[in-house]
Amino acid sequence: MSKPEQPFQFYTDRISHLNQETNKLSSTRSGISWARLAVIIVAIVAVVWLWPSGFGSILLALIPLFIIFGVLVAKTLKLDEQITHNRMLIKISAEELSGLQGLHSERFEGSIYLRKLENSGNDLDIFGPASLYPFISRAYTEKGRDRMAEWLTIVADRNTILNKQEAVKELRSQTLWRQQLQAYGMRTSVTSKGQEIIENWIESPEGKFQSPVWMVLRFLIPLLSFSICILYGFDKVTDSFFNVSILLILGFVLWIGRLIGIEYSHLSKIVKELDALGNLFHTIESGKFRSERLVEQQNLLSTNQTASQKIRQLKKILNRLDYRLNPIVYLPLSVFFFWDLQQVYSLEKWRRTMQGRIGNWYSAVAEFECLASLSTNSFNHPGWVIPDISDNWFTLQGKKMGHPLILPSKSVTNDLEMDGTGKFIMLTGSNMAGKSTFLRTLGTNMILAMAGGVVCAEKFMIPVVRVISSMRIMDNLEEETSTFYAELKKLKTILEAVQRHEKVFILLDEMLRGTNAIDRHTGSVALIRQLIRFDAVGIIASHDISLTELSEDYPGRIENFHFDSSVIDNEIIFDYRLKSGVCTSTNATLLMKKIGIQIDQEV
Repeated sequence: MSKPEQPFQFYTDRISHLNQETNKLSSTRSGISWARLAVIIVAIVAVVWLWPSGFGSILLALIPLFIIFGVLVAKTLKLDEQITHNRMLIKISAEELSGLQGLHSERFEGSIYLRKLENSGNDLDIFGPASLYPFISRAYTEKGRDRMAEWLTIVADRNTILNKQEAVKELRSQTLWRQQLQAYGMRTSVTSKGQEIIENWIESPEGKFQSPVWMVLRFLIPLLSFSICILYGFDKVTDSFFNVSILLILGFVLWIGRLIGIEYSHLSKIVKELDALGNLFHTIESGKFRSERLVEQQNLLSTNQTASQKIRQLKKILNRLDYRLNPIVYLPLSVFFFWDLQQVYSLEKWRRTMQGRIGNWYSAVAEFECLASLSTNSFNHPGWVIPDISDNWFTLQGKKMGHPLILPSKSVTNDLEMDGTGKFIMLTGSNMAGKSTFLRTLGTNMILAMAGGVVCAEKFMIPVVRVISSMRIMDNLEEETSTFYAELKKLKTILEAVQRHEKVFILLDEMLRGTNAIDRHTGSVALIRQLIRFDAVGIIASHDISLTELSEDYPGRIENFHFDSSVIDNEIIFDYRLKSGVCTSTNATLLMKKIGIQIDQEV
């Protein structure tokens, strides 16, 4: 197994290498800028020097200088692209370094997906600030972000999970490739709206310019324009005829161009996205993969022509339509080539080959982003393990489990085994001893396992299972919902799931906390009995020590574990270790005294 410090060293070296490379590129670009200035100066000198010799001599001198200048401009643009891309790669590695040190980046937090959690709430910190989603996700397309949220909330079947694991294992070693994919995703936002625009256009009826009349005019207008110019050049037509004819042709093609601009204006909104899509597609197409899921998704981008080639074709056509923004170029092209109409036919030809393909392309990018995200997490945590997905309901084995969001230097790991259904662990413990953190440790690792990723453990075995919980309760003023009623709604969801015999794992923390002690105990006992009766399985954390007595009524069904604390020199010491049996230590009185509550003072 790789050493834990390896990712840190990799990102440090990567940043150093990219900085050196970027500095060289910047130096080269600076040199080319000076060369461009030199060409301009030479051109000015040539014009002045050759002015007496006439226009022909000046033109002959300037043509090679124009060519050289064009080549230098092209090289500058290419260097600018490389420099920008390198800086994006540097940013990616810097963010990973920060994450390894426990510093939260400004990644998308996924708070908009909280609705996916329904009545369970965000008990396990799946979405929001400092949550699992920004910790895991490196998806930047809108569809990729949506899919990552689905993977963290919807449980797939066993074969799907195993296929994801295989893909994650393969991509784990391809860090440079993953960073290329991530960098292109970061450059320009790729939205579902953009996909919708393309798909709606592809599925729409052919445009108004596809009739035979326009097909004839497509060739007739350029032929007419060139013919008039040739005749004018040989003095076969008068100046007035030439001027009027060209103006009439120009007026006609500009009028048609305006109609074309209106009909295809919606496509101009996605030009920037097409660059990002082309680069994302090309990165995926160039990858070398063996695992079933990766090959399957990669094949979605390859037919007669690759997806990147087709997208770049579309972008070139749309760019040619945008020549209208440069009158010096656009007007001659319109008169002599009926430019806009030619691009319309190119667009329609492109569209006819694209039925039903765009959705698969966007989906493939989303899939690769999510698998790359899980693979980056695996690379960043070489001590984490790929979980075994058991066929046996219910078997859980976790060895040295830690919370994924807690730094290793601060994390305390624990072991746990559970086998069979209709069984619960009753977890007791003193305040702040680690009960809630343990529940979240287990639940979060389960979610990672179901998503197809690695888990924070030395060993982890689990069947396909959905985690369902009632831990963090909040009232809702808009719905006029009290804390107690909000918890009842959560518990109702849990009961309905077990009554449907769904394969769920239940995490409960301090049940019925919003009512009096008697009702709370009575309700808790009744709920536990009902859950056991329906063969449910899970862990219940509580300060109510009397609930542990249920293990006598249900031997082999309820097992008691606890977290405790000790007091040394009037200081509370926690070891955060899971222990068998019932907690016998308390620390509430000491904690209250420490904040100034005078427990022993008489009223």
